[in-house]
Amino acid sequence: MLVLALFAGLLVATYALFTDEERVNNHLQAGNLDIELQIDSVKGNGYVDGVLEDDIDYTPANTNDKIFNSDNFFPAMYQEVTLTLLNNGSLPFDYTLEFEITKDSGLAKYIDVTVTDKDGKVLTADGATLESLTVPVKVGSMKGDEKQQQFKVRVEFDSSVTEVAAGASIDFDILVVATQAGANA
Repeated sequence: MLVLALFAGLLVATYALFTDEERVNNHLQAGNLDIELQIDSVKGNGYVDGVLEDDIDYTPANTNDKIFNSDNFFPAMYQEVTLTLLNNGSLPFDYTLEFEITKDSGLAKYIDVTVTDKDGKVLTADGATLESLTVPVKVGSMKGDEKQQQFKVRVEFDSSVTEVAAGASIDFDILVVATQAGANA
């Protein structure tokens, strides 16, 4: 019986069956996340020839210059920048703003910050200051094929401040952080 089983196995092994195959070529390339920040305008108020003027253009001539830059910031003075976030990549992402104080001689608690999204919705709490913004501000999301989105950041010297802040200064960075959105974005 064992010999018969071995013989049957040998017959099947040497018997030629028809075969066919089909090949499908594939290619995968990872997407990328690449953002760029464009300064559209910086507007605000300030003194011109000793007179308080509104709607002054503070837009820097060079995009590498500081966005907010004043050696004569005073209570009730504000500057508001309109920024466009450019999506040079292919992936959907969420983005936040982080405010990093690099040098402060007592002014951070007097500088109010307002962030608004593309629809004009205020994203910061009422009374938010450079000092109090210790967590990132979620600004928005962009789809992979969405190429640009505007938002605004406004800084304003608290109008109730008196001489306690005279001569004080602050240096701060605004960091835009883009993080790939989830699979359902």
